[in-house]
Amino acid sequence: MRILRLLAQNLRAVPDGEYRFGSGDTEPARIVTVTGPGASGKTFLLETIAAAKEVAAPYGGTPNGASFVRWGQGSAKAIIEWWLDPQEMAFAGVSDPIQPCEVIFHRSKLPEADGDPGLLAVLQRYDHTPAIGKVDYFPVSRRFELDTLFGGSLPMEQKFLRLSRDPRKYRGILKHVRDIVLGRQDEAFERLRNLFGALAPGHKFGGLDTVGIPEFILPDGEHAGFEALSSSAHQAFVFAGSICMTHLHNSVVLIDTPELFLGGGEAARRMQVLLDASPSNQWIVATQDTGVIALAETRIELPSRVPQPFEEAP
Repeated sequence: MRILRLLAQNLRAVPDGEYRFGSGDTEPARIVTVTGPGASGKTFLLETIAAAKEVAAPYGGTPNGASFVRWGQGSAKAIIEWWLDPQEMAFAGVSDPIQPCEVIFHRSKLPEADGDPGLLAVLQRYDHTPAIGKVDYFPVSRRFELDTLFGGSLPMEQKFLRLSRDPRKYRGILKHVRDIVLGRQDEAFERLRNLFGALAPGHKFGGLDTVGIPEFILPDGEHAGFEALSSSAHQAFVFAGSICMTHLHNSVVLIDTPELFLGGGEAARRMQVLLDASPSNQWIVATQDTGVIALAETRIELPSRVPQPFEEAP
């Protein structure tokens, strides 16, 4: 699945109008950058997509509609045109790959959605297999942490967290790592090792230490735990671990500020690694990095705006 177009009306931090995620009326782009000055609404545009999808076909809970409504308005509207591949069209039972879904956010009642039931069935599917396209969100608050481990189904746990900003979703990486190492899933282990090494050159994922904690080999040859990773290498492991854990293929992937902790063209190089590793995905990226912007097939540029009174974070 991919996104072809978004129509916005009365959204809190996005100007009214049409936002195209492709170069034409029928061809969605593979990488789209959302650019603009600080506080122009880049993050909010990503979160509008995530929230509209959750209203229409939820993985987790219902978003707070009031958080998406412009000050002084009673409701806001987002119409997303989704593009389905042939397998998804067959699953949905539709003959047109372009399927619109209208979502209305209300200030004083629950949001509502209107879309073809087949489209909604496609959007609500979730499993950690490459055959199932998903929508995934990497907010700027992304950090792998060692904490209490979830003992049940990893896909079920992740389904409720993937479109949130909750950093607990990255804890699932540890369960995934333990599953592939202890289960001797050599192909999955090599995929994670290769993707992490490509994102963070000079680093290597070494497996698990004697107490079952991820171990890394640093550029100087030292074996160390994840706490010894630099911030940039830590980000690389979050992306590599998440993408390998969820099997992101044919999916819409939202990334906020890929240049976090990076500089000197490194953000663009890493984005190219992700594009090469998962070429079937659509990457929608909020960024101010000129190198990342240069990679885009389609660019959405947001203007400066004056914050409205009493604005709430979504």
